[in-house]
Amino acid sequence: MKLPLRNVLLSAKDGLVQSKNLIWYHFDKFNWDLLYYKKNSSYLRDQHQIKARLSKGLSDPSKAINLYGTYHLGISPHIYSYYHLITDLLPHLIDAPKYPVLLPEFIPNSYTNFLRKVGFETKILPPRDFLVENLYIPEIGEIDWNKKKIKLIQTFFEKNLVSKFFSNVNNSKFKKKIYISRKLVKKRHLTNEEEFLPLLNKHNFK
Repeated sequence: MKLPLRNVLLSAKDGLVQSKNLIWYHFDKFNWDLLYYKKNSSYLRDQHQIKARLSKGLSDPSKAINLYGTYHLGISPHIYSYYHLITDLLPHLIDAPKYPVLLPEFIPNSYTNFLRKVGFETKILPPRDFLVENLYIPEIGEIDWNKKKIKLIQTFFEKNLVSKFFSNVNNSKFKKKIYISRKLVKKRHLTNEEEFLPLLNKHNFK
């Protein structure tokens, strides 16, 4: 979102944002008009996720805590996942104006420390409802990855991690090629990994 949303309700439990009859969930992946829900462009695709979340209730404005200032939303149901931290939140922060990032209590400390080390101010919120004065929400496209995003993240890591924190380390250590297997997990694993491993061995991957 290029312009911040103003005076919005935020559930710090899972990052649901509400402004009058409009809501945003999983950052802006599921944006929804509560009054004209069947007219939402993603109604047929996303209605189950939205209805499941709405069944838990919306924020109560009378119980919301005022949070003055301008912030970036860093709270989503899966932000504790390294994958979503890198693909959803980091690309937004790299290109956005510098404001504190709102994070949930359930995010791993290592992720918070990482964001601080690379120059982002963070603010941890308890699982309460807040009325946020100005809030930027990361934009989530239908496709997680593209060449532009990959290059953006690679350049950021090279500039802010390799050059700053590993400048005194022998560069040969960074030439090791490592493959991390996900064969023990149920999702996002290679179904033909056994066929793929000989190719990695051929190119000296560990």
